[in-house]
Amino acid sequence: MRCLRTALLLAVAWLMSAAPARAECVSLPREWIEHAAYEIVFEGSVQALQMMEHPLAYIATMQVHRVWKGTLPSQIELYAWGSSAHVQLQIGHRYVLAIQRMRPPDVPEQRPDLVYGTMPCAGAERDSLLRMGELDRLGAGRPPGR
Repeated sequence: MRCLRTALLLAVAWLMSAAPARAECVSLPREWIEHAAYEIVFEGSVQALQMMEHPLAYIATMQVHRVWKGTLPSQIELYAWGSSAHVQLQIGHRYVLAIQRMRPPDVPEQRPDLVYGTMPCAGAERDSLLRMGELDRLGAGRPPGR
């Protein structure tokens, strides 16, 4: 019994120490396409950022370059909560993101017109995906609006 307890304590300690201080996402865009929870997968560049009342919330205005799943217009406003996409969006940078249509109560009170929001573990800088060969695996996608 004592061996079992020791083994269990060691296993719990190992699991707790294996989690880094800053969690990293291991999912890839092709998995987002296959997963039903991810409604839209696209590539876009950030044109503007607007901070919200809450210090971790902001709105990103994005130009949509191509879409792999769902449909989007050529420009969207995207509600992001902290680093919910696990990337810190920056003006002028290109990203591949999985997003969802927001539903109450997730729509921020200050902007009830917002439609799109980020999803956990569903974002990456385009250049890093390009270096990993992930964009090639996704295929060409299609232009926005289709």
